[in-house]
Amino acid sequence: MSVAYVESNRSAPPERMPDIEPRFAVQIGRRTEWVSAAQMDLVMAQRNYVSIFVGAREFVVRSTLHEFIAQLPEQSFLRVHRSLVVRLSSVNRVDALASGRYRLTLHCGRTVETGRRFRRVVRASVRVGSSEIQK
Repeated sequence: MSVAYVESNRSAPPERMPDIEPRFAVQIGRRTEWVSAAQMDLVMAQRNYVSIFVGAREFVVRSTLHEFIAQLPEQSFLRVHRSLVVRLSSVNRVDALASGRYRLTLHCGRTVETGRRFRRVVRASVRVGSSEIQK
Protein backbone atom coordinates (compact mmCIF):
# COMPACT_ATOMS: atom_id res chain seq x y z
CA MET A 1 0.00 0.00 0.00
CA SER A 2 1.11 3.54 -0.60
CA VAL A 3 -0.13 6.95 0.42
CA ALA A 4 -0.05 10.19 -1.54
CA TYR A 5 -0.84 13.64 -0.22
CA VAL A 6 -3.22 15.69 -2.35
CA GLU A 7 -4.70 19.11 -1.78
CA SER A 8 -8.45 18.89 -2.28
CA ASN A 9 -9.11 22.54 -3.11
CA ARG A 10 -6.86 23.66 -5.96
CA SER A 11 -9.32 26.06 -7.61
CA ALA A 12 -9.06 28.79 -4.94
CA PRO A 13 -7.22 31.96 -5.95
CA PRO A 14 -3.79 32.31 -4.33
CA GLU A 15 -4.62 35.61 -2.58
CA ARG A 16 -7.45 34.02 -0.53
CA MET A 17 -6.48 30.41 0.11
CA PRO A 18 -9.09 28.73 2.32
CA ASP A 19 -8.14 26.01 4.79
CA ILE A 20 -7.05 23.14 2.60
CA GLU A 21 -8.37 19.79 3.71
CA PRO A 22 -5.73 17.19 2.89
CA ARG A 23 -6.75 13.96 1.20
CA PHE A 24 -4.76 10.78 1.08
CA ALA A 25 -4.70 8.22 -1.71
CA VAL A 26 -4.85 4.76 -0.18
CA GLN A 27 -3.97 1.83 -2.43
CA ILE A 28 -6.10 -1.26 -1.85
CA GLY A 29 -4.91 -3.85 -4.34
CA ARG A 30 -5.51 -2.30 -7.76
CA ARG A 31 -8.03 0.19 -6.43
CA THR A 32 -7.29 3.64 -5.00
CA GLU A 33 -9.55 5.25 -2.41
CA TRP A 34 -9.35 8.83 -1.25
CA VAL A 35 -9.58 9.48 2.46
CA SER A 36 -9.84 13.06 3.68
CA ALA A 37 -8.51 14.17 7.03
CA ALA A 38 -12.05 15.18 8.03
CA GLN A 39 -13.15 11.52 7.76
CA MET A 40 -10.40 10.12 9.99
CA ASP A 41 -11.23 9.29 13.59
CA LEU A 42 -7.93 7.84 14.73
CA VAL A 43 -4.41 7.30 13.42
CA MET A 44 -2.37 4.56 15.09
CA ALA A 45 1.35 3.86 14.61
CA GLN A 46 2.59 0.34 13.92
CA ARG A 47 6.36 0.66 13.36
CA ASN A 48 6.81 1.96 9.79
CA TYR A 49 3.09 1.81 9.06
CA VAL A 50 0.06 3.74 10.26
CA SER A 51 -3.49 2.49 10.58
CA ILE A 52 -6.10 5.06 9.64
CA PHE A 53 -9.50 4.43 11.22
CA VAL A 54 -12.50 5.87 9.39
CA GLY A 55 -15.64 4.75 11.19
CA ALA A 56 -15.59 0.94 11.16
CA ARG A 57 -13.00 0.80 8.35
CA GLU A 58 -9.24 0.57 8.74
CA PHE A 59 -6.62 1.49 6.15
CA VAL A 60 -2.94 0.63 6.57
CA VAL A 61 -0.34 2.75 4.80
CA ARG A 62 3.43 2.71 4.82
CA SER A 63 4.51 5.81 6.69
CA THR A 64 5.81 6.65 10.13
CA LEU A 65 3.44 8.44 12.47
CA HIS A 66 5.73 11.46 12.54
CA GLU A 67 5.70 11.78 8.73
CA PHE A 68 1.96 11.21 8.53
CA ILE A 69 0.83 13.72 11.16
CA ALA A 70 3.02 16.41 9.60
CA GLN A 71 0.47 16.40 6.74
CA LEU A 72 -2.60 16.73 9.00
CA PRO A 73 -4.16 20.04 10.07
CA GLU A 74 -2.79 20.78 13.56
CA GLN A 75 -5.99 22.45 14.79
CA SER A 76 -8.08 19.34 14.04
CA PHE A 77 -5.86 16.54 15.39
CA LEU A 78 -4.31 15.86 18.78
CA ARG A 79 -1.52 13.46 19.64
CA VAL A 80 -2.67 11.69 22.81
CA HIS A 81 -0.11 8.88 23.02
CA ARG A 82 3.23 8.18 21.42
CA SER A 83 1.44 5.93 18.94
CA LEU A 84 -2.03 7.57 18.73
CA VAL A 85 -3.49 10.69 17.14
CA VAL A 86 -7.22 11.49 17.32
CA ARG A 87 -9.36 13.96 15.42
CA LEU A 88 -10.74 16.28 18.09
CA SER A 89 -14.23 16.44 16.59
CA SER A 90 -14.51 12.63 16.72
CA VAL A 91 -14.11 12.56 20.53
CA ASN A 92 -17.50 11.84 22.05
CA ARG A 93 -16.61 11.28 25.71
CA VAL A 94 -13.66 11.84 28.06
CA ASP A 95 -13.22 9.83 31.26
CA ALA A 96 -10.49 10.66 33.80
CA LEU A 97 -8.72 7.56 35.09
CA ALA A 98 -7.18 7.08 38.54
CA SER A 99 -3.69 6.99 37.00
CA GLY A 100 -4.05 10.56 35.71
CA ARG A 101 -4.60 9.39 32.16
CA TYR A 102 -7.80 9.82 30.18
CA ARG A 103 -9.96 7.38 28.26
CA LEU A 104 -11.36 8.90 25.11
CA THR A 105 -14.44 7.41 23.47
CA LEU A 106 -14.77 8.25 19.80
CA HIS A 107 -17.99 8.61 17.81
CA CYS A 108 -17.30 5.28 16.12
CA GLY A 109 -17.36 3.54 19.54
CA ARG A 110 -13.61 2.89 19.72
CA THR A 111 -11.88 3.83 23.00
CA VAL A 112 -8.26 4.87 23.47
CA GLU A 113 -6.21 5.71 26.55
CA THR A 114 -3.93 8.69 26.57
CA GLY A 115 -0.28 8.43 27.55
CA ARG A 116 1.02 9.99 30.78
CA ARG A 117 3.36 12.22 28.80
CA PHE A 118 0.40 13.73 26.93
CA ARG A 119 -1.91 14.39 29.89
CA ARG A 120 -1.27 18.17 29.94
CA VAL A 121 -1.88 18.48 26.21
CA VAL A 122 -5.11 16.51 26.49
CA ARG A 123 -6.26 18.54 29.50
CA ALA A 124 -5.55 21.79 27.61
CA SER A 125 -7.47 20.63 24.52
CA VAL A 126 -10.37 18.96 26.32
CA ARG A 127 -12.19 20.60 29.18
CA VAL A 128 -12.23 17.67 31.55
CA GLY A 129 -15.40 17.55 33.65
CA SER A 130 -17.51 19.28 31.02
CA SER A 131 -16.26 16.97 28.22
CA GLU A 132 -16.16 19.97 25.90
CA ILE A 133 -13.59 19.86 23.13
CA GLN A 134 -11.48 22.93 22.29
CA LYS A 135 -11.30 23.48 18.53
